[in-house]
Formats: sequence, C-alpha cells, structure tokens
Amino acid sequence: MKHNIIYISVFGILLLFGCQDEDSIRYDLAEIERGPNVRIQVDANSSFLDFENLSSSKFAYDVYTENDDIRSIQLFLEYYDLDADSTYEEILVEDLTLSSFTDGHLRVEYSAAEMAGLFNLPGGADDLGGGDLFNFRNQTVMDNGIMYPDSVLAGTKYSSLNVSSTITASAPTTLFTTDFFTFVGCPSSLAGTYTAVSTATSTDGCCPTEITVTSEISISQEGPTTYTLPNFAFGSYNAWYCAPYGLCAGTFDGLGGSMQDICGNLT
Repeated sequence: MKHNIIYISVFGILLLFGCQDEDSIRYDLAEIERGPNVRIQVDANSSFLDFENLSSSKFAYDVYTENDDIRSIQLFLEYYDLDADSTYEEILVEDLTLSSFTDGHLRVEYSAAEMAGLFNLPGGADDLGGGDLFNFRNQTVMDNGIMYPDSVLAGTKYSSLNVSSTITASAPTTLFTTDFFTFVGCPSSLAGTYTAVSTATSTDGCCPTEITVTSEISISQEGPTTYTLPNFAFGSYNAWYCAPYGLCAGTFDGLGGSMQDICGNLT
C-alpha cells in the first residue's frame, strides 16, 4: 500500500510540472535591449602609412552602424615607436555621435602628418619610422548608458569580435569591431617561388643530428605586407617525420605560417 501511495504522489508531481502555459514564457521582442552594431572596415588601398612616401601617404577606414540608440562611439589611439621601443599613452581621437553619420556611414582619413601630430611628434611625419604601430580601440556607449566593450571583455584589449585583428576588407556580416590598427611600412612584393635552405636539429629521438635541407617553397601575398608560408619548417619537418614515420607535412593542418615584411624586416 505504501508503494502505491508513493507512486501516486510522484505521478501527481510530474503532472504539476508537466503542464506549462507557453504564453507565459514568451518574450516580447520590444523589451529586449539591442546591442551596438558598429562595424569598422580598413580601406585595403590605404591600410598603412608608406614610409617611402609619407608626404602623400594616408590611412583610411569606414565606420558603419545600423543603430538609432547610440550615445557615442569613441575611438582611442595608442602609438608604439619601434626605434625607441616606447609606447605613447592612449588618447581619444574620435568622439562620434549618430549625427556624425550619413545613412549609417562615416569615412575617416588620416595623413601621416596628422597621425604624427596626434602625439605631438616634434619632427612631424619625419619622426615616423618603419614598424611604428598605431592601435585603435572602439568604445561605444548606448543611450541607456551601457558601454561596449564592458568588464566582460576586460583584459582582451586589441582583440576583435567576429573578425580577426587584421580587419582589412572585413566581412559585411561583422557586427562589432573592438579594435583595429595601422603601421608605418614600405611597399612589398615578396610573393613567388624560392629555393629555401634550412639547417635544424630535432628534439625527437629519431633524428638527433643536425640536418640541412634544400627545398622549393612558394610564398603567397595576402595583404600589402603580409604573406603565408606553406611550410613553417622549410622542409625540415618532412625530413624528420615523413620518411621515419610516414607523417608528412600534408598529413596535418596548421603546418604553414605567416610572415610580415615591414621595410625589409621580416617577422
């Protein structure tokens, strides 16, 4: 008899929680707060300051938004001087409101002299050197006072939502850009097929002695100064692992690499 009572009680509880009024859990979309739509796209044709032609070089980007409830879009800028290995304190360079936009779009351009002037460099554009870096940061405040990015993104400065840090020609579906950058560079044209000679030593037990490998490698240009390498080890990986283990470079993803040419300095 006790078992029957327990069964009936449990069954009654299941009935109690099994019935829900679906209308009571529906959300009114009008009550859901909208986040900011602020997309920043760097102009691929003016993505860096040309060190060899600073007098006419410029950096340009476009800001897009679909919001009608944004109080301000503030863009902060930090400058890194490569030669001095010194970072200038971040400053506010743009304080935008919706009145700054035309049909949700704003074009911003800086000459090299203007970029230098923002940090009061005594020699103006002449004080800029190859490899100098300018980091922009977007801070957007909504009409209700909510700020993006907020504390949830603390410690993630210079990382972007929905787009990598190199946002040149970023996808139109990007919703919010937290940062972007430009630098002082030189025209670069290193794409092509090269003969590479690499000397290396493996930490694996199969190959303790130093090897020298000569291989043919193709370098592809992805941006004005950026390149991709199909094999980061320039043939050494295959020499160590392809023949001994059958683990050839083509077996795995991620064995390539990237390279940037800043006025002849490769990283």
